[in-house]
Amino acid sequence: MTFIVTFIRLNPMITPEYLKPGDTIAIVCPAGYLPAANVQTCVSVLNQWGYRVIQGTTVGGSSSTYFSGTDQERLTDFQRMLDDSTVKAILCGRGGYGTGRIIEQINFSTFLTFAQAFSLHCISSLFLVLFLPLTQSWCR
Repeated sequence: MTFIVTFIRLNPMITPEYLKPGDTIAIVCPAGYLPAANVQTCVSVLNQWGYRVIQGTTVGGSSSTYFSGTDQERLTDFQRMLDDSTVKAILCGRGGYGTGRIIEQINFSTFLTFAQAFSLHCISSLFLVLFLPLTQSWCR
C-alpha cells in the first residue's frame, strides 16, 4: 500500500487508452458469487460492439457460500487479468466484503506499467481508493 501511495505522489496520472473494437475486456468476480447466466447479456452486447470478452474462473464459479470462490481462487483470477497486458478493461461482476480479504495480496506492479480501465460497479470501496487515483478512467 505504501508503494502505491508513493507512486501516486511521484508520478503523473495513468490514463488508459479509449477502448476500441477488437480490444479484450475481462469479467471477474473478486468477491460475491455471480451465476454465469447473469453475465451473458453483457457478454453478447460487448461482442456485438466488437470487443473480445473473456470470463474469469470466478464468474459462475462453484460456490457454497456468498463468495465466488476461495480467497486464493478469487485472488488468482483477478491477478491473472490484472497481469494480462492484452486485457484493456476489467469488469467486476460482483464486489463486496470478499475484496477486503484479498486486496493486500494483490500485486499491482504489472498494473502500474500499463493502464487498464476498470468498472467498479458494486465493488468494494477498497478498489475505489486504489484505482481511482491511478486511472481516473472508467469503463462505461
